[in-house]
Amino acid sequence: IYPLDKTFSPDVKNYTVEVPGGTTEVSITPTKTDNKATITNEASYENSFTVVPGNNTFNIEVTAEQSASKSTYTVIVKVKDKTDNTLSDLTINGTTIQGFNPTTYNYVLNDVENNVSTIEIGATANDVDATIITSLGSKTLHTGTNNIVITVKAQDGTTQDYTITIVRKKSSNADLALLSVSGATLTPQNNPSNPDELNY
Repeated sequence: IYPLDKTFSPDVKNYTVEVPGGTTEVSITPTKTDNKATITNEASYENSFTVVPGNNTFNIEVTAEQSASKSTYTVIVKVKDKTDNTLSDLTINGTTIQGFNPTTYNYVLNDVENNVSTIEIGATANDVDATIITSLGSKTLHTGTNNIVITVKAQDGTTQDYTITIVRKKSSNADLALLSVSGATLTPQNNPSNPDELNY
């Protein structure tokens, strides 16, 4: 049961009630002071009413036994925006990152080989009305520490960051790409495809 914005009084005709984001149905139960009075469409209150995000207005019309006397009570059901700004999945190169949990916001990948210069980042918001406001897809990795931040924005505008720290190893390549000496011929002939040859 969600509380009205004020204590009910027969003399007060307007009320507001707030319900959590994502609520799609509510029940409204009007109780007559005089059982001889009637409520318009009284049978409908035995069922739930559909509500949508924002304000939903319900008018409850009560007619006294003396039909000239009527009262209308208005209830505004406000469905608040949803607050879910979490992810349901976070992937690197199509595979869920190790240890992923929607409420874990920091991940570290150490010792990524130097020959890995790009990765593919993917993410899925837990709530269909939340948005991922960070660009996903291919990310370039620099040597050393790379911080990739994925930001999720809930329907109510609040945000949550997920950070992936990727440490790319320094290159261990100490080979020459080419070697030449002016006016001389190296023996064996320099062959870039054979960097293991060290003596000429």
